[in-house]
Amino acid sequence: MSLADPCPGPALSTLPLTDLVPLMLEEWPDLSQEALENVADDPEATVIYIATHTDHTRALVRRHLAELASLLPTEPPPDPVAEPAPENTRPAEPAPATVPEASKATFNATDPATVPETSNDLPSTIDQLLGELEQRTDQLMQDFKADLLPELEQKARRNLGTSLLMALGLGIIVGLLLGGKRG
Repeated sequence: MSLADPCPGPALSTLPLTDLVPLMLEEWPDLSQEALENVADDPEATVIYIATHTDHTRALVRRHLAELASLLPTEPPPDPVAEPAPENTRPAEPAPATVPEASKATFNATDPATVPETSNDLPSTIDQLLGELEQRTDQLMQDFKADLLPELEQKARRNLGTSLLMALGLGIIVGLLLGGKRG
């Protein structure tokens, strides 16, 4: 990326800005269609017009236009008129609507023997993840109880007045948020 081009990607001069006018109007509905069509021939004028009317920087507008250009289809859409099929071919038959036997069977998610083979051992992986999370949580709680809780209790006892005022203020705030009014 050079200093002259603040945004990576295709250069604005290679972008079909006239094709981008509908997308620009979707993105920035405050812009006028006529003005966009008038400046669409000059990429820099388009950037300046959009930047002044949207309060965005020109670099941001350039990036946004490059992103919008990436949304444009690269190939023309297929011709809506279908070519007639050659006479020696027959039309495709629809596939039979059969359900595989594996999907007909019921299974119990807690019983690994009844889980279909297509699950790729998903329940065991989830169980392993949950087990690891439980172990980490237990370890964190033990560390909290062993290290931080005694320190917090000592500080609360030393500053009893401050602790009571903080608890009272917290109680009032929670009460207002949850209950609000009486009666």
